[in-house]
Amino acid sequence: MDSNSVSQQDMLTVLNVYQQLVTDSTKLAQGDKFLEQALNQINNFASTSIKIFVQKEQNMQMRIYIGALIKNMLREYWQSNQALADQKKEIREILLHGLLMNVGDLRIIEIIALIITEIMVFDGVELWASSLKQIIDWMKSEDLERVNTGLELFCTIFSKVSEKYRNEKILPESFSLTPLIPKLMQALLQILVNLRTLNETQREKLFVLLYLTITSFAYADGSDNRLVAQCFDETFKDWMNLFISTLQTDLKSHITIKRYILKIMNVIFRDFTYYARNAIAIRILPIWKFMNSILPLYIWTCVYGIQLQNLDNNAQPIQDPATILIQQGAQQMDQYGSAGLDNLDFRFLEEEDECLNEIEGLTLNAIELLATLVIKEDLYMLVKHALFPIINALAHFILLSKQQEKLWIHEPNQFITDDEDEANMKSLRALAHNLIFQLIEKFQDQTTQALMIVAEKFMTNQDQAQTVQVIQEFYDKGLASEIKMGQSFDFTKERLMEFIKTSNFDCTLPDHAWKKREVGLLLLGSFSDDIIDFQYKHTSSFDISSLIQNLISDIQIPNSNPILIAKSLWCVTRFSEVIAQKHTELFLPLFKVAMSCLSNIHQFPVRLTAVKSIGVIAHKIKQYQQQLPDRSTWVQYGIEDVSILVDVFDILTYVNVETVHIILDTLVYLNKLSKVYIPEIANLGARSILQIFTLQHNDQMINRITMELITQLSEDPVSFNIIFQNAFSSFILDSFNLIKHHIAENSNLTQIRQQDLSLMASIFDVTSIFVKNCQDNNAKESLIKLLPPLLNLMIVNEECTLQQHASICLKNFIKVADQYIIKNQLVKDVLQVIMKLLQVPTNSQFESNSTYSGNLCMIAFHNLLGGSADPEILKQVIYKIFRSKLATTVQGLVLVWARMIINNPIESVNFLYSFSVENRFALKVLIDKWLLQQAAFRGKYTKNTTLLALTKLFLLKDNRIETLVAIAYNPSHQNVGHDVSAPLKILSTLIRGLDNEMIPQRKEQDYIRDAQNYIKDGEDERLEVDDDENGDYNDQFQEENEGKVEVDMNIIHDEEENQPRQFAVGGEKAGGLAEFETGSTNYMTEGFEFGYDDGEECDETTEEDLEYLKDQYIQVNTAEMLKQFFNDLAKNDPKYFAQCLKHLLKEDINLLQKYINLKNIEQLHSQQIY
Repeated sequence: MDSNSVSQQDMLTVLNVYQQLVTDSTKLAQGDKFLEQALNQINNFASTSIKIFVQKEQNMQMRIYIGALIKNMLREYWQSNQALADQKKEIREILLHGLLMNVGDLRIIEIIALIITEIMVFDGVELWASSLKQIIDWMKSEDLERVNTGLELFCTIFSKVSEKYRNEKILPESFSLTPLIPKLMQALLQILVNLRTLNETQREKLFVLLYLTITSFAYADGSDNRLVAQCFDETFKDWMNLFISTLQTDLKSHITIKRYILKIMNVIFRDFTYYARNAIAIRILPIWKFMNSILPLYIWTCVYGIQLQNLDNNAQPIQDPATILIQQGAQQMDQYGSAGLDNLDFRFLEEEDECLNEIEGLTLNAIELLATLVIKEDLYMLVKHALFPIINALAHFILLSKQQEKLWIHEPNQFITDDEDEANMKSLRALAHNLIFQLIEKFQDQTTQALMIVAEKFMTNQDQAQTVQVIQEFYDKGLASEIKMGQSFDFTKERLMEFIKTSNFDCTLPDHAWKKREVGLLLLGSFSDDIIDFQYKHTSSFDISSLIQNLISDIQIPNSNPILIAKSLWCVTRFSEVIAQKHTELFLPLFKVAMSCLSNIHQFPVRLTAVKSIGVIAHKIKQYQQQLPDRSTWVQYGIEDVSILVDVFDILTYVNVETVHIILDTLVYLNKLSKVYIPEIANLGARSILQIFTLQHNDQMINRITMELITQLSEDPVSFNIIFQNAFSSFILDSFNLIKHHIAENSNLTQIRQQDLSLMASIFDVTSIFVKNCQDNNAKESLIKLLPPLLNLMIVNEECTLQQHASICLKNFIKVADQYIIKNQLVKDVLQVIMKLLQVPTNSQFESNSTYSGNLCMIAFHNLLGGSADPEILKQVIYKIFRSKLATTVQGLVLVWARMIINNPIESVNFLYSFSVENRFALKVLIDKWLLQQAAFRGKYTKNTTLLALTKLFLLKDNRIETLVAIAYNPSHQNVGHDVSAPLKILSTLIRGLDNEMIPQRKEQDYIRDAQNYIKDGEDERLEVDDDENGDYNDQFQEENEGKVEVDMNIIHDEEENQPRQFAVGGEKAGGLAEFETGSTNYMTEGFEFGYDDGEECDETTEEDLEYLKDQYIQVNTAEMLKQFFNDLAKNDPKYFAQCLKHLLKEDINLLQKYINLKNIEQLHSQQIY
């Protein structure tokens, strides 16, 4: 573009626009609209803006402002604004010319690159490829300014595109910079090799660009190998050789460059699995050698804080390390700090390694690369033989650093949180932990054995000579004959022993012994499960029992290192399962030892670890108390000594949100161990518990534990009065009053903040706890006063979670304050609330409001209506069932009718047949949805009630039921057929229910059989069990079948023609409620397939309510009840039974035959009805 083509007046006009923006904050806040007006009203506004921006004559700060504003404007209007469309070509030319005008001015180059990237996303790379390739050729120069300009340009472009991949979900396949990559990679290699005058920072930036370039086409490996070959073929080998040669330079040189090289190699071997497959074998040994070589560099600088300048080129101190540390004094801490890392990471890579300095970052990337390589199948044998030196090196890399020591002392909550969250932390310890875990997954016991050797070595502080001797013997015994298999990697026994030597580090500093012991404890505790498993399977010199006893003794040694005390406590607790199996008597002294560490004479991390240990041990003592000495002897070990609670609550004052759960968990476990603790916990901690409740109610884990603790305290009359009267009473009353006043002034709760609604939901929960357990009359009176405002809130509330919690609270009020409700004429209000909950919302997301509406109906009918039911509510229940899609909602509503059918089956059917819901008999609506979702019902009492009610319906043999057709899916929701007669669907559902309930018995039989087949008798191992399965097990099955009632299928032949029974059979598929189930998360899916409910998924609230109602039938064994039903049916009405079976699916018949003998089954000509 001609520099004179824009008049001076035009430039002043445009410049004035930007000056108004940057000087007027009001206009700047509306900058997008302001610039859009200028774009439409001023000729060539965009191109003139770019012209001003690239001119060096303008004020630098104003240029930066203009660049940022015009970038956003172009991104917003590049495709949509017609005025801009006419300027596009000119803008592209100005930007490219601007690069040449601002060589060396990296801030302006960066903004130009950002603008080009935004435009290029719309234009496509092809439009820009020719010009950018010319710039690549242009940057291949001996002029360092041009090189630096090119590096800045392409680093910014590739980084911004990578950001768009992540944040804007742009797929690399749809927008890729690959047309530039082959030429760019060649240019970078040429610059690096030929231009010796590059400084270190420029070299670092070059490797950052290389990293960005390679990651940008990693997606193509395996899917577009031709593209990968185009990008890599000409330079791959040269780059790999350059990487290895750089890693082999002096340890102290090019540290940041080496870190970037490791990142690049990690991408290559991780993401280019296909292309790089042949390069792994020849690169693994140099990489492994490099990792071992930086071990002393890392330990001297990061673990002991010796500054880099005080190390020689072999990473050894230039004089006695103790003397160096004294000379360094206070400067040894944070010697590099965050400034040690160039801001290239943050500008272009958008990642912040959680490390203090460049050496820790180098080490972290080396371990990441190793983790990528060791899982490669091509390296299986090599890694298998090298497990010990790999784990040994990793153990040295996780020696406690100076920064971690500081964190342990000054930020112990953070240290313990990090220690517990290895999976999510990006740290050396986390990486090492994950890598060892990967090795255990891949090599199993061999890794565990190597781990145990390393841990024992660190625990006993063996020196290098001792270690080499032990490992030499180990390899001579087991793996020497196999080592030849690694020769394809130039890997010999001698080289292996060399790697073992270089994986060690010894020094004379006094801290080294305890730091190694801390690592040994860390390894043992972190992988305790694997070690225990290994010990069970193999004979080993490693004695866990002695370890535990020694650790208990070590903890009690006066003046021990506090870090070791805490780690020993943590480690021995991790082996609690071994103690439980072999040495339960150790739990008692261990409890006493942990108690002794609670005192404030210990540092806070020790005390907090002791609290956690006490919780775990208390849980184990409770679990295995039958195997422990008489309870009267426990007192000598401090159990039931409530004075420890003073220390526990003192520790509570120092924890934070990340560690408060440790205290709460321990209090809960102490209460479970002995009720002696409960009153004192209430006395000392009522206000603290209230504070945790109010501040952390949004944290699900903390809230759950807090509620459990409050429940424990409220169940004890003494502690109830303390915690309620002294802490929660006034808080709850004030909260309800605030809601009451809000409702009086507003018609809804929309103005209340979400966090306050969440708190109110938790307040309903804690109120429910107090209502259920209240025995004090004064407290009961205070609580009952909360009922009217609760009812008023539920009438106006539409927030789902709040309504659920309020429903549970109201239900508990009805249980304990029914006479108050009747006396104060609040029954009508309660029924009004129930009707509101039973309303069908226009938005299905509000259905969860009614989760406990069925529970409320049952309790209200039982307590407030004397066992009678409100007819209008019953009708609304059917309509709610008809429209509901969530199994949790349907379950409670069906229970209302199931209980009525059990008590009055004929009256219930009469009522259900007396009204319709949208042209469907209510009876059909109920049976359709009930049978559809029966498989999803959870909880013993729920299943007993609903299945028993189904048997009642079946036995009625009511013509209205027999002529009713049910929806056309079988109970396992595997196929669709014609609509089927309701009794047949009921019978099929009951058969599936019986088979489902028999699963635990079958599992137990399988377990016994497996145990019998698993015989270890010296060298004789019994491996073949096929014959057993066809022998003993079938014999056992036959024995179990003896005494079964028989059903002779011939019984129907004699009278079939004279007295045929007509079952209704529909003619359509997928009828019934199907159209009303659209959007259901489970409908007609495996979510409704029968699966044994082991209790974990059941709704405890519903089960608790059914238990409260004291229905006699809920306590029966579900499987036995169903078997009795089928046996009685076979005895009392065999003709009807056989007639029904004739129409069932073959799979139903097969399931039933497990429990009922069907004689002459071949006469049964099954008809597919589903």
